[in-house]
Amino acid sequence: MTAPAEIWTVGHSNHGIDRFLDLLRAAGVTAVADVRSAPYSRRVRHFNREPLRDALASAGIAYVWLGDALGGKRGDAPPPTGQAVAAALDRLADGAARYRVALMCAESDPARCHRSRLVAPLLLARGHRIRHLRADGTVEEHDRVAARIVEVDGGDPRQDRLL
Repeated sequence: MTAPAEIWTVGHSNHGIDRFLDLLRAAGVTAVADVRSAPYSRRVRHFNREPLRDALASAGIAYVWLGDALGGKRGDAPPPTGQAVAAALDRLADGAARYRVALMCAESDPARCHRSRLVAPLLLARGHRIRHLRADGTVEEHDRVAARIVEVDGGDPRQDRLL
């Protein structure tokens, strides 16, 4: 297992691509791990996988899609195997040894997203530190997000099952 690392999260929300890139740059993010099950958006198409990957590459930021193993699951979608989840977590840890990695999903508020509700606890259990980059550029430590999760009534109703 790789040494514990600092891993960030970010929600793309409805940012313009230039604003999103500025947000990542200001935080020193050098790699984005996309943890959306379906890496596409009908409303903000610049966050579709291919245009996003290209925009990040132009900005010198690496991109990897890990949504097959770490994405939220809805309805009858089968969950990933434990091996697939472990391999994705290992890949994140390996990447965090060389890059400042941010897990990216669509949800702006980390307290309402699976990246904080499920993926972050798996990383914390491995000894990693989790920091959340907010839409305004501020940073929220995971312990504060975890406290806010308790305040969120009934969780996120859009997600039937996370992993």
